[in-house]
Amino acid sequence: MKKIVSLISAISLAFTLCAGAFAQGFTDVPQDNWAYGYIQRAEEDGIVGGIGDGKFAPDAQVLYGEFIAMMTRAFYPQELAAEETAEGEMWYDVNIRVAEEKGLLTGFELAGHETEPISRYHMAYIIYNILSDKDAVQLTEEELLTALSSIGDRDSFPEGDYYSNALGTVYALGIITGIDQQGTFGGDATMTRAQAAAVYCRIFDLLLSKQDADVITVGNREYYLGMTVNQLTINAGQPDAVLEGTNGGQWYVYGTKSYEDFFIVSITNSTVTRICAVGRSFEYMGQSAGSLVHIENSYGGTMNDEFDGGRVYGVSLTMGSETYGYEDGQLLGEAQIVYYITNAFRVYNGLNSLQWSSIATTAALRHAEDMAVNDYFSHTSQDGTTFSQRLTDVGINWSAASENICYGYNTGVDAAAAWIASEGHRQNMLRDRVYMGMAFAYSPDTTIFGVSDYYS
Repeated sequence: MKKIVSLISAISLAFTLCAGAFAQGFTDVPQDNWAYGYIQRAEEDGIVGGIGDGKFAPDAQVLYGEFIAMMTRAFYPQELAAEETAEGEMWYDVNIRVAEEKGLLTGFELAGHETEPISRYHMAYIIYNILSDKDAVQLTEEELLTALSSIGDRDSFPEGDYYSNALGTVYALGIITGIDQQGTFGGDATMTRAQAAAVYCRIFDLLLSKQDADVITVGNREYYLGMTVNQLTINAGQPDAVLEGTNGGQWYVYGTKSYEDFFIVSITNSTVTRICAVGRSFEYMGQSAGSLVHIENSYGGTMNDEFDGGRVYGVSLTMGSETYGYEDGQLLGEAQIVYYITNAFRVYNGLNSLQWSSIATTAALRHAEDMAVNDYFSHTSQDGTTFSQRLTDVGINWSAASENICYGYNTGVDAAAAWIASEGHRQNMLRDRVYMGMAFAYSPDTTIFGVSDYYS
C-alpha cells in the first residue's frame, strides 16, 4: 500500500534539562492526577514550568504562544539557539519565528491569536506538521481511512486532503484522542496545560520509537535493518571479509584494519537482518561507547560491560526471528565472528589485536567436537588432556596460553557477548596474547559447543 509519509531514519532530539519544581512536585498536581506522569516528564525535560507558588495550573487553558514554545523547545532546540531575540519582542516571538521557518503553522492563520487558547484543530495541525517535518508518520491509506471513519464528527472537518490527513493522523497515533465514546474530535474546543504536557510526551515517545531503534551510525554513516546489500555497499564499500552464518545468510565484516570503526552485518535474501558494532565509532539512539545507558528493545540494544561500570561497548540488533543451520562452513564463519569481535573489544580496551591461528583453531575444533559428540563440558578432555596439552599436540610452541569454552550459543555475536559478560572469560579475552584460534561444533543429540584458544 502507498505510504502517506515514510518512516524516519534519524531525528535530532536535544533537550535542556533543568532541576525544577517536580523535585518536590506541584501542589496542584497530586500523584493520582491522570496527567501527573506527563507533567513530571515535561517539567523535568525543561518543556513546561509552573506558574509560581509551586503550582502548575493543570486545568488552565494553554495558549497558542505557550504551545508553540513547548514544541519548538522540545523538537527544534538548535534552531532556537541560533535565533536572537530583538528588543521589544514578546517572549514567544522567537518560538513563532522558528515554527514558521519549519512550516509548523501550515493549516491556519496565527497572527493576532498568540495569547488566545489554542484549539484542538490547530494543535493537531502543529503536531502533524512536526511529524511530517521529522518524517515520522507511518500510515497506509487504509490505516488513515480507518482512523477517520472512527471519528464521530469527521463530517465537520475542514475540507481538503491536508486537514483530513492531519486530523486522521494525530487521532490514529493517539496523540490527540476523542472527547467522548463516539470519538468526537471537537476541533473548536480548547486544550489544557495538562493535556499539552501529555501531547508533548506522546510526540516524544513516537519520535524516539522511530528514531534509531533499527539504525546504527558508524563513522558518520547510517546502517539499518532492512537496507539492501546494494545500499550497504554504497555506504560502506566492499567488506573486509564475507563469512557464512548459521542463520543461512552471510556476514559482511568491516573495519578490521584498525578495529576503530568495526561493525558486521548479516545479509539474508539481499537484505540486512542483523547489525553489530563494537568499539568507539558507533552511535545508537544517542548513545555511544562509554555511555552508562542500557537500551533494550524489540530489535536488541546496547552491549554493556558490567566489569567496566556497565559502560556501553557495542550494540547488536536483529530483525525478526532466526532459524539456524550448523554446516561446517557456517560454524567456521561464526567462529571467525567471535575472533573479530574479540579483536574489536581488545582494541576498544587499548590492547593489540590478535592474529588468527589456523593451527590453534584445529586444536579448538577437536575439543569442541569431542564435547559435542560425547556430551560433556570441560576444559579437560575425557582422556585427561588439558587445553595446553592440546595446543602442544598440534605443534604450537607456546609461552603463555588460555582457553574459553561455551555451549548453547547459535551465533558468534551471542557467544562473544556471553564471554564478555563473564569475568573469567572476559579476562582471557583481554590477556597479553598474540594468537587466537576459535571453533564451533554441533551435535543434533546435544547442542553447539564453542572453544577459543589464545596463546603467545
